[in-house]
Amino acid sequence: TISLIGSAFSLAAGDTNNTGFTGFYILKQGDIDTGFFTNNASVSASAGNINVSASDSHSETLIQAPNLLVTKTQIGGPNPVTAAGQKLDYEITVTNTGNISVTNLTTTDFLPGTTSGINLSVLSGDVTEPGILNVGETWVYNVSYTVTQAVFDLGDNLVNVVNVTSNQVPGPLVASAATAVSINPALSITKTATESTFAAVGDVLNYTIVVTNTGNVTLSNVAVSDPLTGLNTTIASLAPAASQSIPTSYTVTQSDIDAGKVDNTASAAVGTVNVSASESVSATQSPALSITKTATESTFAAVGDVLNYTIVVTNTGNVTLSNVAVSDPL
Repeated sequence: TISLIGSAFSLAAGDTNNTGFTGFYILKQGDIDTGFFTNNASVSASAGNINVSASDSHSETLIQAPNLLVTKTQIGGPNPVTAAGQKLDYEITVTNTGNISVTNLTTTDFLPGTTSGINLSVLSGDVTEPGILNVGETWVYNVSYTVTQAVFDLGDNLVNVVNVTSNQVPGPLVASAATAVSINPALSITKTATESTFAAVGDVLNYTIVVTNTGNVTLSNVAVSDPLTGLNTTIASLAPAASQSIPTSYTVTQSDIDAGKVDNTASAAVGTVNVSASESVSATQSPALSITKTATESTFAAVGDVLNYTIVVTNTGNVTLSNVAVSDPL
């Protein structure tokens, strides 16, 4: 109802009065939400004992301009991410920047690596009419995500997407937040020998090679080699923090005993990553000689008889001897 300003007046037959009464109406949000406004007016008068009345209405179409502003921001956790298990926190805001109320608003978040979204509940901002996003109102949501190993194996930025739909703005409207992913492929290798020493040709030295993924990305086709033992193998897949143990062995030769040790280096490589580890096992060297001397003749009887001797020198140790001096003063 509009309160009119004016006083009753007389109106002769055929006359018109456009200024007798005035009034105004302030549009409400509900009018814009409806999309039109209708104003009904009525008039009554008397002529002697006769009362008359009339009415009329006017409808005004109101322009509706629904609009939403959606933002998504990372508010917690590292950026860039460096390891699986790190937690990222996000804030989503939905603001009604249009001129009509928004109903049946659904905010669905799609965490990285998922195809089915999760519907989020409003954390704050829904203060005027519960369940209705009023003009100028902002709803705030929170969601968290725990980084998985797949993010690093994919090797691209981590992107978290949110979709917003409503009756007035079907959309979906999409907002996303991107977090850099720090890729760090790395390996370590160790090599240990079971035996601490060796002393004879044919002794077997047993080694254990352990290759560990010390980076943050799963490594594929890691090549492991040990030229001394002839090892040449491939680890198909090695996850971060995972290790693989590889046994290998070597049979000692005489040159190893003569050298006094066996030095052995193993390596692991994938892409631009190449690491190696060495192990040295010392020989127990035991140099020794024996000598025998025998005469061919068992007796002699005359001046000028010749006695023939055979001297046999034997290496009774385990190391090759050089420059062995043999003498017989007689």
